[in-house]
Amino acid sequence: IEDHSIIKTLWKRFNDEKDDNERQKIANTLIREISLHSATEEIVLYPLVEKHMDDGKKFADHNREEHLQIKKDAYKLDTMKLHDEGYTDLMSKIMKEFDEHSTDEEENQFPLLKEKVGSEELQKLAAEFEKTRKMVPTRPHPFAPDQPPKETIVGTATAPIDKARDETREFVDVNRCV
Repeated sequence: IEDHSIIKTLWKRFNDEKDDNERQKIANTLIREISLHSATEEIVLYPLVEKHMDDGKKFADHNREEHLQIKKDAYKLDTMKLHDEGYTDLMSKIMKEFDEHSTDEEENQFPLLKEKVGSEELQKLAAEFEKTRKMVPTRPHPFAPDQPPKETIVGTATAPIDKARDETREFVDVNRCV
C-alpha cells in the first residue's frame, strides 16, 4: 500500500509542477516506481493470493492483465519525452489504470487476503516485498514473463541493465518508510 501512496503522490506532484525539467524527473520516477511495484507484486504478492484466497488464481490473473496494460503503456511512455505529442495523455491513461487497479486491491482484495493469512504471514510478506523490490527491473518490460520463477529469473538478469540505463536519467527523491 505504501507503493500505491507514493505513486499517487508522485502523480499529484507531476500535475502540480510547473517546471518542465522537474516534471520530466517526476515522470521518470513514476515509470520507475510503477515498474518496481508491478514486478514485485507479481513475484511476491500474487502467488500468495493464488494460494490463500478463494478464487485466488482468478484475482491474480486479473491483476496480471491490468499490470500488462499498464506496462505496455509505460513502455511506450518510457520511449517518449515530456513535450512529445500524446505524452501527458498517455501518462494520464496509465495513472487512471493504476488508480483503478490499486483501489480494487486496497478495498476488495487486500481485506480478503488479510482475513486468510495471519499478521505474521503479512509481516513476512512485507519483508519479502522490500527485499524483492531491490532486485527487480526499474523499467517496464511488457513482453517479459509475469509469474515466478521465470519472472524472477528474467527480472534478476534485466535489473542491472535497467539500473545502468537509469544512470542517464534524473529522478526525484521518494521518501519510503523502510
